[in-house]
Amino acid sequence: MYTYLSIYLSIYLFIIYSSIYLFIYVYFISIYLSIYLYIYLSVCLSNYLSISANSERPSSHEWAASQMHHRSRQLFHQFIVDMAAKMESERLCYIKLNQTKLRCDSYIHFRDALRNDADPRNIFKMCILPATFTGSPRYMHARTQDTMTYVRMYGRPDLFITFTYNPKWYAIAKELIPGQSAYDRPDLIARVYHLKLGKLMDVITKGQFFGAVCCRMHTIE
Repeated sequence: MYTYLSIYLSIYLFIIYSSIYLFIYVYFISIYLSIYLYIYLSVCLSNYLSISANSERPSSHEWAASQMHHRSRQLFHQFIVDMAAKMESERLCYIKLNQTKLRCDSYIHFRDALRNDADPRNIFKMCILPATFTGSPRYMHARTQDTMTYVRMYGRPDLFITFTYNPKWYAIAKELIPGQSAYDRPDLIARVYHLKLGKLMDVITKGQFFGAVCCRMHTIE
C-alpha cells in the first residue's frame, strides 16, 4: 500500500512541477513576444509616419523600403524582385498615360516617321520611352553620344578600371544577423557597393591619384 501511495505521490508531484515549469516557460515566452511585437509595431509606425510626412500617399519604392525585414532568404529575394517589377510597371504605366505631357510629339523619331512612308494614323499608338527611363533606346542613345563626345574632345581614355564588391567587407559582415550570408542581403551589398564606389571616384577625381582628371564615365553592370 505504501508503494502505491509513493507512486501516486511521485506522479502528483511530477505533474505539479511540470505545470509550474510550463507556466514559467509560457510566461517568459509571452513577455518576449510582447516586447518583440511592440518593437516591430513601433518601427512600422515610425516608418509610416515618416513616409506620411513627406507625401499623402507613399510610392511603391517608399513602401517597399519600409517593409524590408531581413529574416528570410529566398522569400526576401522574391519580395525584392516583385517590388522591382511593380515599380517599373508603374513607371511604364505613367509614361504611357502621359505621352502628351512628356512632349513625345516633338521627338525626332516622330518627325522621322512622318517624313517617311509610315502611316500617320499609327504614330500615336506606340509608346515612346523618354531618356530618363533607364535602359530605354533614347537612354542608351544619349549615353552613347556622351561617350563619343568625350572621345572627340579629349581623345581615347587612359584608364579602364573595374571595381567589384567583396562579400567579406566588414561593412557587410557586421550588419548580418546570425545564420545569414552576404548573398542573403542584396540590398546591403548594393548600399555598401555604392558607398565604396563613391569613395573610389573621390580618390581618383578629387584626390587625383592618377593625376588631373579631364572627364570620366562609369557604368554599373
